Amino acid sequence: TCQCCPASTALLMRGYFPCAPSRPTIAFHLDLLELIALQMKRGAPNATAWAETLEAFWCERQYLIAFQDTLRCRLGNATQWYQVL
Repeated sequence: TCQCCPASTALLMRGYFPCAPSRPTIAFHLDLLELIALQMKRGAPNATAWAETLEAFWCERQYLIAFQDTLRCRLGNATQWYQVL
């Protein structure tokens, strides 16, 4: 990012939704959040299962993130604000 544009705005312009409005540490593709939102409307809302599934998916592809224990919280924040906005 640059000083002229906040990170959250730059991410949104590229099709990603940040986990926080300022200083986001991870962002999720808008299509993924839409899939999660649709599933949560039609099934049991379970951000924990989605986070664990993403972690397993990324791990199988050797894409490791340093904050796996808090992915559930970050994904929960992103899905909550995505649905509100």
